[in-house]
Amino acid sequence: MTLSQRSDAAADLSSLLFSPSFAENPYAAYARMRAGPPICPSPFGGWFVTRYEDVRAGLRDHRLRSVDLIAGVKRKHAALLESKSATAGATLEDLVWNVSSWLAFLEGPDHARLKSTITGNLKKKHVEALRPYIRQYTVELLRKALSQPRVDFVHDFAHKFPGHVIARLLGLPTQDVARFERWMKAVLPVFNPLLPISAYREANTASVEVLAYMRSHIAERRGNPREDLLSELLGMPDGDAGFSDEEAASTCLSLFSAGVETSSAVLGTGLLALLRNPEQKALLLGDLALIPAAVEELLRYEPPIQFTSRIATESFDWHGVRIAAGQTLHLHIAAANHDPSKFPRADALDIRRDPNLHLTFGGGHHFCVGAPLARVMAQIALEVLFTTVPRVRLSGEQPAFARNPIFRELTSLPLSF
Repeated sequence: MTLSQRSDAAADLSSLLFSPSFAENPYAAYARMRAGPPICPSPFGGWFVTRYEDVRAGLRDHRLRSVDLIAGVKRKHAALLESKSATAGATLEDLVWNVSSWLAFLEGPDHARLKSTITGNLKKKHVEALRPYIRQYTVELLRKALSQPRVDFVHDFAHKFPGHVIARLLGLPTQDVARFERWMKAVLPVFNPLLPISAYREANTASVEVLAYMRSHIAERRGNPREDLLSELLGMPDGDAGFSDEEAASTCLSLFSAGVETSSAVLGTGLLALLRNPEQKALLLGDLALIPAAVEELLRYEPPIQFTSRIATESFDWHGVRIAAGQTLHLHIAAANHDPSKFPRADALDIRRDPNLHLTFGGGHHFCVGAPLARVMAQIALEVLFTTVPRVRLSGEQPAFARNPIFRELTSLPLSF
């Protein structure tokens, strides 16, 4: 493919991804992408990979590594120190150590060490123990939402639910969830390489604050470990070497950030999918034992992270395309999840789909550590919702999707009962 052809293909794809109809239904655009070359130019730079087997292989390919966000922040830090702002004491040091411990951007021994500590007993020891609290909080939050004259599921439930559960998992006060949300909103924009330096400074300020907040909790756990994930991160109570204070603090922020945003999105888009497919909702109401399978199908059908990006660590050929070292490959999870060569009737919602080997949680060594908790939260939320208000339906107001080609979420979901 010539440079001119590559530019034209990227422009055509850009018109698809940013068209007015894309936010409501991106899957027609993904079908067009899959029908084209296996690897196609991306309007975000680099290449899109859209077919299931290729995306699955890319997630496991040792020649690809996660985007080096850490190096990007360090470059911003160095540039700031060289600027006139450095004389005023401006620095991004705290932001650097914060993102330096984010699991999604680590590779090699550091990634293996941190991930093994987080995932070791997460499902059996912590997530299963949380089930009673998740159910209790779901009932309370739903009751409060139903007491209002107008219910917007996104604002009244989905945005509030995951944060409290994750705080409970970590062993942090649930009344401090709003503070974590504020820190999260300040730090998450650093994923955007075009961010102005002022936003990096705000992210650094949030990093300073979260470390100061966490120090007291970390000191308390080191002297008096509890049955929570924070104690386990610190190496308690079995005496094994655990995280440093900085690693524990930034890991808590990153787990909170990733878990809240994705789980909130899944709850909203998942419920909408069921309400727009009344035969599937009726099937679920008739047999609540289908809830685990239904959650897997909703994860496949509407993955919150539409694509994940990897950097080539060496040059290689793939499907006749020369991938140069340093180039970005965007592995399109949502397009792969709707690939009809892997999923019969891929664009149809089928809560009895089996097998359902979706890629929503990624793959390889970067498989999502929060997958067990995300599944349990969605399962309990659906069960409580449909047993409490089985006649839930869409109101006359139109649900609203965020216009974001990377992250799939609703901004509003008005309901009637």
